[in-house]
Amino acid sequence: MDTILYMAPMQGVTNYIYRDVYFRYFKGYDIAVSPLIGECNATNLNNKVFNEVRPELNPFSRNISASGGEPQALAQGGSTTANVELIPQILGNNDQDFIQFSKSLFELGYKKVNWNLGCPFPMVRNKKRGSGLLPYPDLILKFLECVIPSIPNILSLKVRLGIKDNAPLYALLPLLNDFPLENIIIHPRTAIQLYGGQVDLDGFEKAIALTRHEIVYSGDIYTLKNFQDFSSRFSRINRWMLGRGGVIDPFLPERIKNLNCGNCREARERFKAFHDTLLEKYQQKLYGPAHLLHKMKELWSYWALSFENSRDVLKKILKVKTILMYHDAVKGLFDLYVVG
Repeated sequence: MDTILYMAPMQGVTNYIYRDVYFRYFKGYDIAVSPLIGECNATNLNNKVFNEVRPELNPFSRNISASGGEPQALAQGGSTTANVELIPQILGNNDQDFIQFSKSLFELGYKKVNWNLGCPFPMVRNKKRGSGLLPYPDLILKFLECVIPSIPNILSLKVRLGIKDNAPLYALLPLLNDFPLENIIIHPRTAIQLYGGQVDLDGFEKAIALTRHEIVYSGDIYTLKNFQDFSSRFSRINRWMLGRGGVIDPFLPERIKNLNCGNCREARERFKAFHDTLLEKYQQKLYGPAHLLHKMKELWSYWALSFENSRDVLKKILKVKTILMYHDAVKGLFDLYVVG
């Protein structure tokens, strides 16, 4: 089976600006799932709601095209990214809003949408959204029974194991078998874990035995060795979602696909070019230097983990207070990048 790699929807990180720049410099991903889109309120379908998926802001997606032409080629050693598919992810629990939202996305060119049943944050789940819906299978089934026949899009789900334990997902999965879902993305943590602690691989193994649907694995793939270990254990899985690991090491999809990342010098130059272009794009979009520094520091909280003396690298970046100081801090830093 061919390996299919998904870029995870990381709120505030893998947004349309990041994706646009990333796909200019790196290869390996087949599919990107957008960060959560609003609360899918049908009365508020304005441009701001659609920013993440507006065609003109996502020129590298194969399922949409702002100009109707072919996506442009990658910079510096890449090839065309025409095969990257963008799937909008919707958060909500109102079936009528979801239907209207999905139809609007279909008109933009999105033939697939993803329903988020995995967001772990208390302010979301306390409103029976995201993972907060998992203990209520009757509400999920009622929602799907209404939505699936009413939307033109193909639907997939993103889930967690449960809130405090795995029982909710174990109860839900067999009930989903008769629904025409494209696949189910499973992050093998409970909601109360947020993104900490160990992924529950035994729990994941039990879960996939309860469903006939195609499964996408998501969670803690940081290195090629991680991927190989998970792939060996779960041989029926050929779809894998990379989250923090794919941000920490932008070359990870290429390593997994056994693509040529180039020699050390070329890899470091490509990473630096990616950084410089991303900085430029955020400088054009964000309001004021404080917002720009906050965004770049957020990215360095991931990137630093791929550098020698990562703690010192991050400390150096976090101390900067002006854009000039930031440029000075970054100067020469990419020489410390650890090429895998």
